[in-house]
Amino acid sequence: MNTHRITTALTLIAAAFILIIGIRYLSRSGVETTSLAVSHDDATAFTGVRDITVGTLLLTLLGTGQRYPLGMSMVVVALTPIGDMFTVLAHNGSTAIAFGVHGPTAMLFGLTGSLLLHEQQVAAADSTDSSISHVAV
Repeated sequence: MNTHRITTALTLIAAAFILIIGIRYLSRSGVETTSLAVSHDDATAFTGVRDITVGTLLLTLLGTGQRYPLGMSMVVVALTPIGDMFTVLAHNGSTAIAFGVHGPTAMLFGLTGSLLLHEQQVAAADSTDSSISHVAV
């Protein structure tokens, strides 16, 4: 399986995951927000909107073939679960949730974004190599 397919699959998994979490926050059904170590206040609605927006952005960039901006976005978006992890820890939330949910989420976003950026560097190098070989002939 090539990098293109792997990054596409990882992006779809990340986007689906964050969309589901966002929808659950807004609907407040399914998973209880206390299980994610946050209180039941109005801030959870903002979290839901944020997560849905991020998931939609990722799917839009993927669907339009904008893989480099997608990679950059995923690397930047990886900061969000890191911030969530520190917020949970700062408010005496569950360490298991902080490191078991938010930490792996940040790693998924960061790794996928890095792979997408690397994919573009490889593609650029391949196109440079092919243009050089055409000139040499």
